[in-house]
Amino acid sequence: MMKFKTLKILSICATALLLASCGGKITASIGGTVSGPGLSTSNSMVLQNNGGDNLTVTGKSFTFAKQLEAGTAYNVTILTPPVGQSCFVENGLGVVEQSIGNVNSIVIVCTELTTASDDVLGTVTGLFTGHSVNLTNNGIDPITVNGSNTGNVNFVFPAPLATGAAYNVQVSGPTGTSCKAKINTNTGIIPSTGTIPLVTISC
Repeated sequence: MMKFKTLKILSICATALLLASCGGKITASIGGTVSGPGLSTSNSMVLQNNGGDNLTVTGKSFTFAKQLEAGTAYNVTILTPPVGQSCFVENGLGVVEQSIGNVNSIVIVCTELTTASDDVLGTVTGLFTGHSVNLTNNGIDPITVNGSNTGNVNFVFPAPLATGAAYNVQVSGPTGTSCKAKINTNTGIIPSTGTIPLVTISC
């Protein structure tokens, strides 16, 4: 009788190993696929789940490192799109269900930009060696600009914007920074001809 009970317990544990170790909490991985022109190590995309767990994607599939417990919500978003592509998330919101297991139904759909586009770029003044400033464009596409001996540093955001798209460059850190975006240079619309005026950040 004891041998029979032991075998039954082992069978239950083996079934649960799909999502978690026997006796532990049931967890599931969060992932999916990427459709479109394709990614590479030189033109990757950065995804987030629930505002963190940053994941650099270079191929046709992805899985976040952090697993979630059953009953936990997930929210997959694009932090940095690939250069020259416009991407959006399908099935990115949901809740981990114990009966389903790993989530692999999320799809990142990307298309090549078919309209004219332009880089958002500018310069930081008064930023010397040993100091840095973090910038974002439209609340995403973050970059870190490191100081130089002269205090003047040029920057370019990785993701170009299509003609007619709005840009809004803001200083996002580091904490305690005295750098500010110069009004009237940090916002605007990508023109159909020519280039945008240089964005100016003063420290």
